[in-house]
Amino acid sequence: MGNSQNNTTSRIPIVDFVPAEIKKGKKGNWRIEYYVVDPTSNYPNLKRIQHRVRPMANQRERERFAKRICYEINRKLDRGWNKFIEDEASNSFVMLKDVIKKYLKEIDKQVKDNSLREDTLRAYRSYLSNLEKYLKTRDQQDMFCLKFNRQLVGGFLDHIYFDRNNSPRTYNNYLGFMSVFSKYLIRKDHINVNPVAGLQKKPKGEKKRTVIPDKDLKEIFDYLKLNDHPYSVACAMMYFGLIRRTEMSKMLVSDISLSKRLILVRPEVSKNGNSQTVTILEELLPYLITHLNGAHNSDFLFSQNGLNTGMKRTKPKFFSDQWTRLKKKMNLPSQYHLYSLKDTGITNLLRAGVPAIHVRDHARHSDIAMTQKYTPMSGGVSGEFLDGKLKM
Repeated sequence: MGNSQNNTTSRIPIVDFVPAEIKKGKKGNWRIEYYVVDPTSNYPNLKRIQHRVRPMANQRERERFAKRICYEINRKLDRGWNKFIEDEASNSFVMLKDVIKKYLKEIDKQVKDNSLREDTLRAYRSYLSNLEKYLKTRDQQDMFCLKFNRQLVGGFLDHIYFDRNNSPRTYNNYLGFMSVFSKYLIRKDHINVNPVAGLQKKPKGEKKRTVIPDKDLKEIFDYLKLNDHPYSVACAMMYFGLIRRTEMSKMLVSDISLSKRLILVRPEVSKNGNSQTVTILEELLPYLITHLNGAHNSDFLFSQNGLNTGMKRTKPKFFSDQWTRLKKKMNLPSQYHLYSLKDTGITNLLRAGVPAIHVRDHARHSDIAMTQKYTPMSGGVSGEFLDGKLKM
C-alpha cells in the first residue's frame, strides 16, 4: 500500500505556474494576473505577477487586447518560460504598430528641429511601411513588440532581398535601419535583445554611376530653358554647383552672392552640418541672374510656387518628381537619375583636367578617395604623357 502511494505521488506533476487571466477591478482597473514559481527564492512557491491593461474607449476592443496578452503569456509559460529567470522588457506587450507611429512622430519632431534631414524621415517611413506590409501578408499586423525578434527581422530582410529582388546595397540599407530601430525599441524597453546582432551585410559591388552624355545633357537643358526655367536653375545648381536637392530646398536668396560668385551653404542646410561655400561657375551665373530677378533676400531660393523664389520652401522630393516627369516627356533612358547630373558634373570636371583636389573641394567631399571614384578607368595612358618621365 505504501509503495503504491509513493508511486502515485511520483507521477503527480509539479505545478510551476498558473495560467494568465483577466481580472476586472473597480473603476475600470483591469489587470492580467498569473502565478509562477520563483526558483531564485530559498523557499520556491508560486508568486503572483500582474500587468495593467491600459484603458480604451471601446471595451470590447480592450477585452480582445487583454485576451491576446493572456494568450501570449500562456504560450510562453507552456514552453517553460519563467519571468524570474528570463525577464521580458517591461513594455514588450505593446502593439508594434503603435510604437512605429510614435517613432515616426519623434523623427518628424527631430526634422522640424533641424537635427535630422527630411530625406531621413522619408527613408524611415518607407522602410517601416514595407515592414508593416510584410507583417500584414503574414497576418501579424497586430503583433506585440515581444515578437520583434531575430527570426522576424531575418525573414523580413530575406523578403526585401529575395522576394522583392533588391540589390545588396538596398538590403544593407534595410539592415542598417533595422539596427537603428531595434536600438530605439531597446531604449524604450519594448525588447531587451537586439534582433539584428549577428546579421551580416551582403557584399556589394561599386556603385553604378550613370554619366549623361554631352549630347543628351545639352538637350535636357535646352528643353528646360524653353519649358521650365525654374527647374532648369535647379538642375544647373546640381550639375555646375554639385549641390544636393535637400540643400537646395533649404537655401535662401540671401545665401547667393552674385558679386562674389559664392553660394553659402549654412550649417542647418549642409549635409554634414558645417558651414561651407560653393563657387558659382560662370556657366551657372546666367541661370541665377534670371532666377533672382525681383526676389527678396528672405525668400527661399526654390519655393512651392513652381520652384520660383518665394516664402514657402519646396520639399526635396519635388526635385525628383520633376525629374521623373521630365524623363517621360523627353523619353530619356531609365538609368538617368536626378543625381546623375551631379555625378556627370564631377566626372566632366575630372575629364577636363581639373585636379582631383579642387573637384573634391567643389563637391565638398570629406575625402579625395570619394571624388576619385568618379574617375573612369581607361584602357591605358598614351605614351606621350609617359615617355621620358622615368630616368635610370
